[in-house]
Amino acid sequence: MFRRIHRLFFLNRSEDAEVMLLVDFGHLKYPTYFYLNNHQKPTNQKPKQKELIKYEDYDSEADTIVSEELPPISTKRALITIDLSDSEDTVVDNVASVPQKPQEPCLVRSGTLSKESITTMNMAKLKPKSVFPNREALEKYECALSLAEQFTEIVAQNSGDNGKKYVLSVEIMDQLNTITQTFKQDLKTLGIKYKEKIYENEKAKVELPDYQKLTGMELFLKRFSAGYVIASVLIVGISLLEKCRCYPKAIDLCLLLLHSPYIIHRRGHVWQRLVVDLIHSKKKSRAIKLLKVALSDMTLSKHIRYALQIKLVSLWKPPLRLGAFPKDLLVLGELREAPAVYIRGTSIIKTVGKKSVFVGYNDQSCSVEELALQFYKASDGWSGIHCEGSPFLTIFGLIFWEIIYDASIPHVFQTPYQTSPLDFGTESFYLSRKDAIENVLSMIRSDEPLSSSSVVTTSSQASPIIPSQSVTPSPEYPATITTDLLTQSYNNYRGIQSRFVDWDKCLPLSFLCNLCCCIGGNVLSVILRVMAKEASISGMPDLILYKEKERISKFVEVKGPRDRLSDKQRVWIDTLLEAGADVQVLHVTDKDKQDCKDDDIDFSDL
Repeated sequence: MFRRIHRLFFLNRSEDAEVMLLVDFGHLKYPTYFYLNNHQKPTNQKPKQKELIKYEDYDSEADTIVSEELPPISTKRALITIDLSDSEDTVVDNVASVPQKPQEPCLVRSGTLSKESITTMNMAKLKPKSVFPNREALEKYECALSLAEQFTEIVAQNSGDNGKKYVLSVEIMDQLNTITQTFKQDLKTLGIKYKEKIYENEKAKVELPDYQKLTGMELFLKRFSAGYVIASVLIVGISLLEKCRCYPKAIDLCLLLLHSPYIIHRRGHVWQRLVVDLIHSKKKSRAIKLLKVALSDMTLSKHIRYALQIKLVSLWKPPLRLGAFPKDLLVLGELREAPAVYIRGTSIIKTVGKKSVFVGYNDQSCSVEELALQFYKASDGWSGIHCEGSPFLTIFGLIFWEIIYDASIPHVFQTPYQTSPLDFGTESFYLSRKDAIENVLSMIRSDEPLSSSSVVTTSSQASPIIPSQSVTPSPEYPATITTDLLTQSYNNYRGIQSRFVDWDKCLPLSFLCNLCCCIGGNVLSVILRVMAKEASISGMPDLILYKEKERISKFVEVKGPRDRLSDKQRVWIDTLLEAGADVQVLHVTDKDKQDCKDDDIDFSDL
């Protein structure tokens, strides 16, 4: 039960009550939430005395309940510890919004802390909205989580191979059918009718149900709904059905999920599985119709739409006699391709399915990416790191720190122990902060040098949110708008817990500033915009190369033997090339192989 209470309080499975003690002892620091728009500040309201007393009564009853042994699904009994107040806000919300630390009411009762010493923190201004519209929604959410846990346990215990064909046990199929019916009932409750042939018309437009209108809850709170949890289970169910070649049932689940307003970020995956299952079912004509509809689904990311476009082109070929491929179906056009470079190396490990290992510059074993770094260093003096874009997450967090932790965005901060707003990773994050984000990106794009009297603001308002100190140019990197933003956040918030900055592994400030100067404002602004919209750096090139003196950079995607570009990587390469970045694809081949090109560079000759 402790785990369930923690999950509801922290809204994060990785955190529990231990976090409170670590904060109390000063071992951890969590972000302070800011207000970029002063006119949006909620009023500071303190809980009434009777609510504090009521909270203490329930706290005492909770201690009694915790000592009891409860069955796994004793939801009603567990919910006594999370009482809903008669007022608009919950008692827990009112109490948690005032003390600096959630355990302070108990410290006041014991006399360890006086009431006068309790200081109001930023959570008092947040007045967080409950992530559940009512108690029934909370109970359904808990039941859905229990169903998901049961399904996971059953799959782990009963699934297995039976000869060459994967077979699902009767227990798994029964559980999957139960979950499917529960999901259909959830859609029916929302007023969504399931139509098996909804996308049969290839000219049909994809229109998603308006979740916010149907439920009155913000879009980013969907993941705290029963429907979201069940939809996530059904995606696993699709893969299980595909393994045992139950393609008709997998197709039905795909269509069911495409009806729902949940898991928008997984719709691309569902479309892809639907098309593949139709092809396996020998229904290529229907797959083509659905692909045409899928390409009009504007909720899909660019790399998913590109993958669907490639699939449509491949299906258009014989034996189907469909005539010339319509150019209007090429919604993305042709993606730009980066120049290819080929080098040869001596491979040590050549096992299929394992990462290739090569002999490096000093006859030491190394990965294909390390070999590439050594090649660029030896051939043209490039410095670089193998990171697959990871420094950009740190840069993103530092540059947009106060925009990310802007508490004027309604309901995105529910507890003092959040390392990111609840809407990060959803379509709401960028839309809610569009003006402030674009304001910063326009400054980065200009990349203007700063004078000693310059002041940088990341707010869309006239006044800066961080009073900038006088800018002193560093001998290691020039003082620009970008480096000033990085420096301010790095110095002001170092050590504070954040989803975006891992301080234990964080690269030095001087390196981050130099890297940004070498990349340039235009390319950097494009990368940061993609991250703000899609919350992902997956698919970025493996290497970032730079020359500090020349202030230039190069992005390199490294491909070893038997490796090829993924759709995500192709889209990132196209995006970077469009922004004006220098991008290459480096192919490393085994010099013992006969398929090496004549113009391949032999690494041992350098």
